[in-house]
Amino acid sequence: MGAVGAIAQSTQGLKAVKSYALPKPVIYDASKQVPKIAPLKSTRGRTSENESTSPFPTIGLPNSLPVGGMLPDQRGDKPHILIPGPGFTDGWPPDCDCSVGPNHLIVVVNTAMAVYDKKTGSKLFQTNLTGDQFFSGLGVTGEVISDPKTLYDKTSGRFFVHIIEVSFANSESHQLIAVSNTSDPTGSWKKYRLDSVITQGSNKIWLDYPEIATTTDGFAWTGNMFPFSAGNTTTAIFATSKQALLNGTAGTVTVFTDDAGRTINVSRNFDATQSTMYAASNNNTSSMKLYAISNFAGTPTVQSTDVTVPSYIRPTRNAMGPNGHAMDGFGDARNFTSSYRGGFLYTAHNIMSPDRSTLGLRWYEFDLKGWPKSGTLPAVRQSGNVIGAGVDYHMPAIQANKLGAISLIYTRCSPTLEAQVVYSARKKSDPLGTMGQPVLIANSPANSGPQPANRWGDYFGLALDPSDDNTFWGFGELAASGGLWTTVAASWKISDPASMVTFGAANATAVTGRIVSGTAAVLSQIDGITLDNKSVPINGVGQITATEVTYNTTLVSGAVDLLTLRPSTNAPSAATQQVYVWNWATGKYDLIIARPGNQNTEITLADTKTSAKYVKVGGQVKVLFRTVMPLSGGVQPSVYTVKADQLLLAGLPSTP
Repeated sequence: MGAVGAIAQSTQGLKAVKSYALPKPVIYDASKQVPKIAPLKSTRGRTSENESTSPFPTIGLPNSLPVGGMLPDQRGDKPHILIPGPGFTDGWPPDCDCSVGPNHLIVVVNTAMAVYDKKTGSKLFQTNLTGDQFFSGLGVTGEVISDPKTLYDKTSGRFFVHIIEVSFANSESHQLIAVSNTSDPTGSWKKYRLDSVITQGSNKIWLDYPEIATTTDGFAWTGNMFPFSAGNTTTAIFATSKQALLNGTAGTVTVFTDDAGRTINVSRNFDATQSTMYAASNNNTSSMKLYAISNFAGTPTVQSTDVTVPSYIRPTRNAMGPNGHAMDGFGDARNFTSSYRGGFLYTAHNIMSPDRSTLGLRWYEFDLKGWPKSGTLPAVRQSGNVIGAGVDYHMPAIQANKLGAISLIYTRCSPTLEAQVVYSARKKSDPLGTMGQPVLIANSPANSGPQPANRWGDYFGLALDPSDDNTFWGFGELAASGGLWTTVAASWKISDPASMVTFGAANATAVTGRIVSGTAAVLSQIDGITLDNKSVPINGVGQITATEVTYNTTLVSGAVDLLTLRPSTNAPSAATQQVYVWNWATGKYDLIIARPGNQNTEITLADTKTSAKYVKVGGQVKVLFRTVMPLSGGVQPSVYTVKADQLLLAGLPSTP
């Protein structure tokens, strides 16, 4: 089971070290780029910087807090859509991230961005995230442009794209940030070049390994800070007004540092009313540091606290593929991503298995308990290990959907298995701390070869579809022939019957046969009170009953992931049970299933792709429940009565 009630320490405030005014934006109109799908630039041979943070200052005391493991079976479905992402561009590794809006999927890699129609997978736009194309007009001079990030902010309906720019020759560090002017990323954008140098006395330090996030009124990015030549390493949080970025108006960037922080990940936010931004950082092997960033519209503040977590073993080696192909294990056990929704924070990182034989994953769900406003400190609600026998799992990204389902996307590999992109998931109803077995998204080709300097990742992307707040979109790396790489994007769902909404019958009418007792009201539950329909003979067919049942639901047409019927009826086994659903598009009944008359297992009436035609605008659904006892040797069978104790409709909405 998961760890519950872990002990937290006191809250500490971080001091701001600098602030500066937002510059005016530069406009970029993607619709005027020629060609729309630009060829990708390639500088083969360049290995992207990735400065490793130093080992933990303290290992942390081992503890016996409970931690969950793997379920015996998978959760979630086969990926709905598989999109080949950009191939090799600007050296190693690709640094995969993704975002999804109402109609588009954006993927970013070093150093390119591609936009796809999320329904068809068609590529609509592609550009290089460089100073001479997408980020032109900003005065970009850095010799390093890398570590791209992207997110969709549902509150404003805008996309954000971010990438670092570093000039080691000039001791300059900037963040290149673009904000779409609408929810269409193939239109115009506002672009900014924001200073990220921090001065320590006479020394300057630069930003690496960023993360970005938004709240109702705020935008922030974080990074690991390293000296250009001399100075101390630290971590930093840069906070500013989201509205100022969206509108191109006056605003201020406030900078905080934490020398005790380690790869701070601000959390992607899915709550439309959430004004406080949360972040997570590994503290040591039995503690996580959480941050709360507030008051973006005024003078931002940052508070932190340490939370005890189930102890783990840091990675002590790289992940291994065939023929000695090694992939970064990230021995500093840094958090790769974080996300927030409904008062809970989710994050994940690499670990070693308890027997130290394989690389695995550790994930967490923290109950924030309204901290820091509440004065109550956060605690771990559940956590779990994702470990496989004889295989390495690494590079996790984590998100949670509106149904309480949690999903991870990550790499699976071994000395006999080329790197795969896979996902795991858990339903809200699963035991705390447990996660399903991996579901395959895509394979690397055989004999793909080693990546230079063992580079892999440096992270994967995982986003939620704002159209239903349920569908996960993942984006990750695959090895390619010749030691190069390619990428793949996919979507999937985790439908949880525990989240189904049920509806009793509003009306029931005998279309064929004669109702001799009961009303529609008795079809809402199993209670021994039945709706009885007595069969009638039909010449040349046999004895038949058919009951039309109408349901007035709160379901939204076109936004239902699953529609089911839960029957409890009594009919002869020799009869055939037929269930039809009214198709509002054609004005006819569609046959869904025909089976023996005495079966009472749940029937799936529709899924995401078909439910729109069966749920009327306004929510009405009509079902025809029919039984047929055929002629036997030309002889009319005996009259029978179908007793229906329950005909309960259930739907899984795909929007809040």
